[in-house]
Amino acid sequence: MANNEEYDSWFDDQVLKGAEEAAARSGGPASSKETKDSTKVMFKHADGSMMDVDSLNMPPSLKSLLKVVDADDDGILDEVNVRDALKMISSIKDLFGSKGHLSHSEVENGLALLKRLVKEKEMNSSEVSYMHMPERVQDVMKEWDLDRSGSVSVVELSAAAHAHKKVKQEGRTMRRIIVGLSMVIILLLTGTFILSYMAVDLAKEMRGDSSGTMKNGNGEVVKVDSASFEVQSDGTVTTRNGTCPANTTCRPPVLQMAASKPGKALASTLPDDVFKNLEEVTLKGDNGKFIKLKIEGVKRVQTRSSKCGSIVKLTTQAGTLTIDDTSLSADDQLAAALEEAQMPSISGELGLFGRRLSASFLEGFFTMLEDMEWECTSVPLPSPKDLPSNYLAKMQVTELITGPPDDMGNNIWSQWEFTGQKTFKRLRPGVFIDAGGAYKTWTEEVLVFPNLRVAAKEFPLYPMQRKLDITKGEARASIDQTGETGYHCMLEATPVTMSLGKLVTQASNLRLVGLTQEAGLMLRQWRMDVGTDTMADEFSKIMISEYGFLGNVTLDYYDVDTDPTGKFQPGQPFRIQAFSTPAYSGAFNITAQYTEITPVDEMDVVGALNYFNVKKLSAPCEIGPMRALAASNASADQSLLQAIEQLDVVASPKVPHIDPWGPEGYDLLKWTSDEIAAAMSTGTMKRDLTGYWREVGHEKRSI
Repeated sequence: MANNEEYDSWFDDQVLKGAEEAAARSGGPASSKETKDSTKVMFKHADGSMMDVDSLNMPPSLKSLLKVVDADDDGILDEVNVRDALKMISSIKDLFGSKGHLSHSEVENGLALLKRLVKEKEMNSSEVSYMHMPERVQDVMKEWDLDRSGSVSVVELSAAAHAHKKVKQEGRTMRRIIVGLSMVIILLLTGTFILSYMAVDLAKEMRGDSSGTMKNGNGEVVKVDSASFEVQSDGTVTTRNGTCPANTTCRPPVLQMAASKPGKALASTLPDDVFKNLEEVTLKGDNGKFIKLKIEGVKRVQTRSSKCGSIVKLTTQAGTLTIDDTSLSADDQLAAALEEAQMPSISGELGLFGRRLSASFLEGFFTMLEDMEWECTSVPLPSPKDLPSNYLAKMQVTELITGPPDDMGNNIWSQWEFTGQKTFKRLRPGVFIDAGGAYKTWTEEVLVFPNLRVAAKEFPLYPMQRKLDITKGEARASIDQTGETGYHCMLEATPVTMSLGKLVTQASNLRLVGLTQEAGLMLRQWRMDVGTDTMADEFSKIMISEYGFLGNVTLDYYDVDTDPTGKFQPGQPFRIQAFSTPAYSGAFNITAQYTEITPVDEMDVVGALNYFNVKKLSAPCEIGPMRALAASNASADQSLLQAIEQLDVVASPKVPHIDPWGPEGYDLLKWTSDEIAAAMSTGTMKRDLTGYWREVGHEKRSI
């Protein structure tokens, strides 16, 4: 209590009243101050002894206070009751007191507030008092307290919530209105822009078409004039600002113009339209001298062996200049012109397209120049030794007829005289005469595999037969085929034509000589010199080293660089040509021209023979006498012999032995004529007959 305040019994009354209400809530009998005072309460000492509170020598009010402290009404006042009472009084002091003191008015106001709040809760009151709340909360609650009663009713709270909800709804509606108005404004602005653009466009008196020509509304070309120049009646262009002396008439100054020829470093990646405007090129030497070449023609050639897929050939009055990307080459005529102009320093070594030139010394001058280039792309072709092996090649073989002069006639002309209106001589089958001499020719179909090569040769003298040459490793055999039967199987030395064919894919010293055009094709030319170190078989080595039979042999191999028709793929063989200088038997010249190449699956010896329709042998194979010169090949011969003799051996009628350029015996002609007649009668004749065989007959032939 405050020290300066007088004693007030109100506090004691409130405590007693609270005790009575607590007793009433617990179901006990209603009590009054007098009833509580008459209640007997024993005071329990710490040692457990008991003493009646009424027996204590103290004022009655203190006795009543001690009885009230017995909050559990068990009639015993112990230390627990006292501790609980002190805790309750301390809590009231902390809750309702101020500045560490507690007055009766503060306790009265606090208990009155608690009483009111408890009562409002028990009565489920519709009013919420806010005067005891903080001032900030009171300021807000006053906005909702319409009657300023100090409390807010449920009705007022509902009205405030409804007003808040209405404000939120109005805000959403307003946002929709704003978005709609914005879209309308944008639409109006867009329409205004379109209308303005159309109005301006319609107001134009002239406009440009797709070609850039200005025309008026009637479609007529707009005529414009220069403010600085004018065209006279004679076609000359004069200036407008020319002046004449007073009282005189003179012609304005004529405008003088100079031709502009922009320069550019040349490259084959420039488009053809750019080269069409090329007028001249300038070659400069490091000695200060230069030569100007006037361009007379331009030609682009598709070439797979070039850097960028094509080269450009410039024809000048001094020779031909070839451009491969930025590399430049001159032909012999142009190289000689550079030598004559004392500019040899710009000429380099011999290349694929001629004598190489230094690119930094060349510049082209154009009447018009577009700043554009193609992309440089090309796929290098493989060398012949890297080509795939599994293919079927068809070729026409031509060989120069050589030999002693006395025997040349027998090698060219038939031994038979043909009769008709008059007796005449005919060339041997397969022989023709050209400006370069007399040649013999035949066709071959060749199956090529990594370690096997089988050639089926058809000679004009034997239209009903063909000879098979089989090469496996270093062993070689030949078979005369008639129908499905193989005759005269013989292991013998490899002929020169077969060895040269194998050299292409086995050679390690092929060198690229250059490019050449033939029949619309761009061909690569490869060359090698043939000697004992390059021949594949032992017999050919012996013939070269010991007997000099072949002389000095040069082999030229041509493969396809570019074929616009697509018949030949890039890198495929096109022609093999072998020639030699004279030796014991004179010079020879053999050409194998490829006409068709088809990929096939790999086969063994029997599979290749079956491909050419050889199903059986008439007799076992024999070893020829020339194989004794190559005894080191015995194991290879045995391997090939075992492979061939997997075919059945069946006794068969005798047939002529194929000697393509041997005698035209009567028995050969008789047997072949009978076979031709039988095949024609049954419709099984597959090969075209030459004039020789069409005229062969008993009634037209005399010996």
